[in-house]
Amino acid sequence: MDSVLLNVGPLDYSEKQTEKEVETYKPISEDIKKDDSGPIKAENGFGEYKLMKKKSIQKRAKKTSLPPVENLALKSEVNSTTDQKMTQEDTVNDGADEQMLRVEDNDKLTGKRDEVKFIKGDHQNGDAKIDIGGTPTPAFTGMTKEELMKYANDPFWVRLRWIFFITFWFIWLAMLGGAIFIIIDAPKCAAPAPLPWYKRGLLARFSTFSVAEDDIVKVQKMKAVGAIYELPAEFTYTVRDADVEKKIKDIVNRYNDIDVNVVFDIVPNFVPKQSRIMTEAIADESKRSAFIWIEKPEAPNKWLSLVNGSAWSEVLPGNYVLSQFGDGLYDLHMNDTIVKRELSDVLRHLAALGVKGIRMKNSKFYILSKNIQDEIPSGNTQYDLTEYGFWTHTHTTFQEGLGDTLYEYKAIFENSTDDALFTVAEDMIRPEVYKTHNGEMSVDIPMYGRFVQNLGSEAHLSANNELMRKMGTGAWLQWNLEDINKAASDNPSAIIYFLSLLPGTPILPADSMDKLNGSMYKHIAQLRSSPSYMHGDFHTFDSEHLLAYASKVSLLVREMAQYNPQRNVETASRAKNPLESIHGAFTYETPPGGVESKGYSLYCRCKKDLDTKILKWAFKLAELNVAPFYRRLSVGWKPKVKQSDLNKSWARYLVAFDSNKIPVGYAMFRFDMDYGQGVLYCYELQLDPSVQRQGLGKFMMSTLEKCASFWNMEKVILTVLINNDGARTFFRAIGYTLDHTTPDVLERADYEILSKSVPPRLIKI
Repeated sequence: MDSVLLNVGPLDYSEKQTEKEVETYKPISEDIKKDDSGPIKAENGFGEYKLMKKKSIQKRAKKTSLPPVENLALKSEVNSTTDQKMTQEDTVNDGADEQMLRVEDNDKLTGKRDEVKFIKGDHQNGDAKIDIGGTPTPAFTGMTKEELMKYANDPFWVRLRWIFFITFWFIWLAMLGGAIFIIIDAPKCAAPAPLPWYKRGLLARFSTFSVAEDDIVKVQKMKAVGAIYELPAEFTYTVRDADVEKKIKDIVNRYNDIDVNVVFDIVPNFVPKQSRIMTEAIADESKRSAFIWIEKPEAPNKWLSLVNGSAWSEVLPGNYVLSQFGDGLYDLHMNDTIVKRELSDVLRHLAALGVKGIRMKNSKFYILSKNIQDEIPSGNTQYDLTEYGFWTHTHTTFQEGLGDTLYEYKAIFENSTDDALFTVAEDMIRPEVYKTHNGEMSVDIPMYGRFVQNLGSEAHLSANNELMRKMGTGAWLQWNLEDINKAASDNPSAIIYFLSLLPGTPILPADSMDKLNGSMYKHIAQLRSSPSYMHGDFHTFDSEHLLAYASKVSLLVREMAQYNPQRNVETASRAKNPLESIHGAFTYETPPGGVESKGYSLYCRCKKDLDTKILKWAFKLAELNVAPFYRRLSVGWKPKVKQSDLNKSWARYLVAFDSNKIPVGYAMFRFDMDYGQGVLYCYELQLDPSVQRQGLGKFMMSTLEKCASFWNMEKVILTVLINNDGARTFFRAIGYTLDHTTPDVLERADYEILSKSVPPRLIKI
């Protein structure tokens, strides 16, 4: 249905209207006359209106959206009385209408007309919407420029503007000053705490009680942070004697000049017969509690000493004292009040003399209980019952309470000096015994796990990986590098590199200094002082074939070391040319001298890639150089054996050519495992007599050493005939020494094995 627009004049409601009646009007300009018999019409014919009851309008509005507009007639009622009432009511209403719509008000009403829209609503229930338009309100435009200028120079507004301007800049400056103050006064991020001195570098160990002339030089070359000296067992409880005190001061003062701390290995668990403590105990029964002193007519049990024989010594008739370390050396009861007082005094006095570290020796033998039960056999058939190894020694080693006792002595020493080190000098073997009843380790840097001895052993790889994972959780161990000799070789610098970058403290015998490359210590010191080592996170890599770890800061890996000799050998053996990445390995110029300088070029090939002519020449050169020596030995010269050796499928050749492309020398080698070590084995080094003594042989061996280092081999190894004095002199001159695998003198072998350790290439990613 289309909407219909009705022009409706202003509405007014007379007081005579009832609440239920509403009149709707269409404006008229003249008076309206009423006809009782017919419809109501306007006299001037301009419009018509209708009068309806309110209820009637509401009912019709529900039925239709827009009721039709038409002239309505008032029907006469049947009852005359009713007609009369209607006539009277209409007359009254007409009077009200005429009063509201007078002619003189028509012009005023016409000017205020509003437009009313009946809008179709919901056709289902017949609702309609009515929109009555109103006069739009003019928008606020603000003051004009002329109006504003009236106030521009008003003193009040001028002062107000200045107040706001100054206030703004004052607040801005205050905020700036406050920000600067916060930046300056705010607490800074604390710098990472530096590692204790004994964790920053190596400790050099000397097996003496005095400083030799070259000890200081060795410590400086090793970049060691501490020097360990032995305090003899007979001097442990006599440190206050003038002579002993003088020696200790001398050692400390010598190292104070180079800013190196002194550590002493002490033996606190037994004293000799002439010691003051033993003398007093013999004279005074009340002081015998310091020992395991038993009054019996015979030895209390069948305990054996470490040197075999009875562990009991009869100091007085019917008085036996435990003596595990030999006759005349008496074990102390480490938990006794007398011993605690004596040892505490020793520790305090050493600290007063400037000693910064103590390593307790024989800790697993400390006697804490006087329970003297018999030992039981260990089941080791290598020993008989009169030997120490036959018994288990469960009652004389690793006694309960060892951790608490050591922790008590540690607290005494650490309270006596700053930056103190208190630890043990041997492998703990059972580290759980060294923990206090609260589960805390009783010493600073423990030693356990046989980690060093087991390096390179596939059988112990999982155990070493487990120990490395413990290091990742904060465990800081000490490594006795002297044990390397038991594990692999006499001078494995690769293992030293590997161990030196672990979170631990390497203990290196000073005697090994002469056998190692001095520049290696400087490199290790630089790596250990780097942020990645000092403050980085330690991570291990789980693998079935290698030991590997990384130390990193901010997720940047700085150093990584890995040690797996078997894998290194396999990797090097797969390389087609193992010398390819080694700078300067393929050209050699003889040094200037009396003869004209000559140049030589080298290349490396596998046997399968080598020209057969070169192989024939190699055999003839070997026959020329070494056949005479073989013939003078029992083994004799065997050409077919030598040809077979030169044609091994695994053989690699480093061949030297002169400027005319004529071969003048060669070295035959391979990568191999030798007693658990990855080595470069040089089987032949042969030079034409015309080029000998020009430095070419030394250069070729140096090239092989670089190759071994590049592929992380531990050493270069070779054999030389026992009667070839020239070759033996040559190899010793360039640093080769007898290898630990060389045949014993009693074997009367025709050859000897020489080797030279090489530093590994440290992997950095």
